[in-house]
Amino acid sequence: MPYQGYYARKKQEKEKEQEKRKPDEEIFPTEDKPIGEPKAQPDERPEEPEKDVLRFTSDDQKIHEEEASSPARQFVSAHIRLITFLVCLTMFLALAGPFSVIQIIRYTEERKEVAKPQVTMQVLEGLYKRSEKITWNDFKPYQSETVKQSTQYLAKNYWIPGDVYFVRVGGLISEIFPEYVIVVNADTGNSCDLLDAEDDFFAFLEEENNQKES
Repeated sequence: MPYQGYYARKKQEKEKEQEKRKPDEEIFPTEDKPIGEPKAQPDERPEEPEKDVLRFTSDDQKIHEEEASSPARQFVSAHIRLITFLVCLTMFLALAGPFSVIQIIRYTEERKEVAKPQVTMQVLEGLYKRSEKITWNDFKPYQSETVKQSTQYLAKNYWIPGDVYFVRVGGLISEIFPEYVIVVNADTGNSCDLLDAEDDFFAFLEEENNQKES
């Protein structure tokens, strides 16, 4: 029976050897053994590196507040704001200044003209009677309306009370004496030039009165 004991011992050793192989086969299966379904692994993402964030400690905050409230820093900050304001104001005046000045001058002149009295027929009669020649300054005290103006030429209307007659004075600005001083009836268009020797101002007034009566 020694052979039977030998074979029995060999069989036991083989079974033990197979039992030892089972864990290895489960981990590393052979081609004949199908691979089992893999176990579900948890969704693990790599941790993102923490971004560099500027953090202030309480001490840093105190230092920053002390620097901001220091007299020197406040002085510099106030002067920077002042300089910025002056630069902006200068740019504004450079762009809008000339236009604003022109508008102010024009408005002031219009207000002055409105405050002046209107020229009358009696004033014109006195200018026509006198021996001296009529000048621009003779009409300067009276309210006027600019009709035409350039660098050399000027023409103005001086309305007589009643808004029927007006005097048109025109000529070169550089000259003391105007080229013409014409009294015009705005309704009929009749006119008389006080500087023209052929025109008689008193005859013109008489004719105008006769037309009114008729």
